[in-house]
Amino acid sequence: ASCANAVNIVILGDGYQKKDLLKGGKFERSARSAMDSFFGIEPYKTFKDRFNVYMVAYESTDEGVDIKASSVNKNTYFNTYCQGGGNTAAYADDSGVERIMTVVKNTVGSSDAQYYRTIAIVLANTSEQAGSCGYPYREKYNNTSTLGEAWASFSICVLAANSTGTNGLVKHEAGGHAFGRLADEYYSGG
Repeated sequence: ASCANAVNIVILGDGYQKKDLLKGGKFERSARSAMDSFFGIEPYKTFKDRFNVYMVAYESTDEGVDIKASSVNKNTYFNTYCQGGGNTAAYADDSGVERIMTVVKNTVGSSDAQYYRTIAIVLANTSEQAGSCGYPYREKYNNTSTLGEAWASFSICVLAANSTGTNGLVKHEAGGHAFGRLADEYYSGG
């Protein structure tokens, strides 16, 4: 879609090599699957025409991403990582976040209004069960840490692209946190 006041979704891949970035290749298939998951539920399904979706491919030196718990280190374009070892966190280091922010601004424009209506989804080329969402623009430039102020903030989701739970990760991280600005709510019994 191409809607002037739309929410922008910019899908990036990390840990993909040239062979994965060909038309119809692993990255494109993962990105299309992620969007099928996102737009497969309401309210996104009904309002799909109010979103602009971009796929932006970048080649990494190594295939895969860092897994901290296993001391796996990869040289990737956005420096994404998964904690591993049972911890489901995934994110990018500071230089990776800066690269993500730059690519997104170059894709959607750099005006605050355009930028704030943008979600970046970074598909990490890994089979780890991991995903996280953060609001780096708010944290870095507005010097605040309350989720309530994230409504006016750019967001980044890092998701394990090859995990059996990717479908749920897209809905939870991109739909719930990045777009919906909802916090986690867990039930621990009792």
